[in-house]
Amino acid sequence: MGTRKLRTKKGATNIPATEVVAGDNTIIAALERVLETSHGSELNEETLAPAQEAFTLLKERLQLTPLQSMVIAMLIDNDGPLDTKSMAHYLCIRNMQFITHMPEIADLIQRRIIRKKRDACDNLVYLIVPAAARAYMRNEVYVAPNDEHLTLTEFTQRIDDCFTQCSDKLLDPEELQSELRNLVEKNKTLLPCKHIISHDTHNLVLFLLCCREYINDGDTEITSYQYQDFIDRSSWHFMRSSISSGSNPLFRDKLIEYHGREGLAGNNHSITIAEELRRELTAELGLPWENADSQEHSAGLLRHTDIAPKQLYYNATEQSSIAKLSELLQPESFTAIQERLAQSGMRKGFACLFFGTPGTGKTETALQLARATGRDIMQVNITDIKSKWVGESEQNIKNIFERYRMLCQKCAVQPILLFNEADAVIGARMENTTRSVDKMENALQNIILEEMEKLEGILIATTNLTCNMDKAFERRFLYKVEFSRPTLEARRGIWQSMIPTLSSDEACCLAAEYDLSGGQIENIARKRMVDYILYDSPATLDTLRTYCDSESLVHIQAKRAIVGFR
Repeated sequence: MGTRKLRTKKGATNIPATEVVAGDNTIIAALERVLETSHGSELNEETLAPAQEAFTLLKERLQLTPLQSMVIAMLIDNDGPLDTKSMAHYLCIRNMQFITHMPEIADLIQRRIIRKKRDACDNLVYLIVPAAARAYMRNEVYVAPNDEHLTLTEFTQRIDDCFTQCSDKLLDPEELQSELRNLVEKNKTLLPCKHIISHDTHNLVLFLLCCREYINDGDTEITSYQYQDFIDRSSWHFMRSSISSGSNPLFRDKLIEYHGREGLAGNNHSITIAEELRRELTAELGLPWENADSQEHSAGLLRHTDIAPKQLYYNATEQSSIAKLSELLQPESFTAIQERLAQSGMRKGFACLFFGTPGTGKTETALQLARATGRDIMQVNITDIKSKWVGESEQNIKNIFERYRMLCQKCAVQPILLFNEADAVIGARMENTTRSVDKMENALQNIILEEMEKLEGILIATTNLTCNMDKAFERRFLYKVEFSRPTLEARRGIWQSMIPTLSSDEACCLAAEYDLSGGQIENIARKRMVDYILYDSPATLDTLRTYCDSESLVHIQAKRAIVGFR
């Protein structure tokens, strides 16, 4: 602290000079006197004696101890954050000696006169609340806003602030629990409070976390790892066990439920606020329930309305299969077919396998089917499923199917579950394996097979390889569509579709000269567009041939083989 004057012209405590109340018996004059006397005082009573009148004024008007008066004076003077070392240095005492006064610092934080935070170097620092500094400069007593009689919106803002401070390590779990309990006690009539007030503090924290996530972010799924930072370690293990077993009192009072349709094994660590309570909270906040519900169950879905239409070219066999699937998946037809299958005692689900070489339109066909039939897509990334931790991959795949079942119940039109590039999970299972990795793969495949057996919706899997596919998977795919490389006529159509400026003869030449897939032709069309943007010059037919040569790895490798030994 290199300055000896209060800074009132800049920073968080800045107020117009005309509003600063001067005078010998003002709060700001008393703080100035304390600041001057305490500098280098070593907290010696004799050294501090000249400021006794100032200490008395601050005690009577602001209920501050001498040490608290010094801290506030230093923070206002610095007009920025200070750590305990800096304050101890100003007083010429050891940091350890200053830390013995931390209960007095905690009292100022509790009264919300000062607050703590982490600086850029992750050091804990303290600063004056700007409203308090402004009040003292105006010679006014500062009283923090009352936590009583809050509206539901104000209440959620306060609990959000508490959880944020705990995440930033400004509150430890015990302080968080005290803050939240205090908020609930002072707002007993609010919807969340009257439901949770009789529960123990750990469950109170968990429930308010669920409320905070739902109200603030529309997030209805809370896992055990989301609340572990807010509860001490030993209690966290106990709570995780009570949630897993369903014995937690929050279930009994219908305040929480398992995330998804059922509390089945595999999803019993993931919870949400009970649906009826979500409805009540949504109503009290003045939001239409449909919006809240839609926000919940559409998270992570690819909307069919967001899929751009695209012209695809198939050979005769592919065209027939895709047309049949498109007819089947029309909502009216699909519902009627499912009902007839159920009446006959047959399974209602439809699993389809799209297989063939890369770039032949498997994934795009699934997207266009979804767009044409008004079905959203829940797309599964296989790499996200697999985990190095024992049991987590199996847990992940169970959660995926559980979430899909929930979506089928809540969506007006059943969505499509898309396993894109599913090669890694539908291969032949290992026999007589001893490696843990192989055992995990087999366990994962067994779960998928079991889920496919009881599927009531629509699953589409795409794969480039089928030679190694497990026979059990082959049996469970009702429809299997092979995507071949496009015929000469299809290639001509793709060329003209991707580059409309090509003449019919040019498209025929390129189609005849290069046996490219639709994906490869699309790459060439994109390269052409990039070059046009860069150089403002349209590509000639010879330029397109150069693109084709560079796109075909077989062609490149053949040229390289001419030189050197084979």
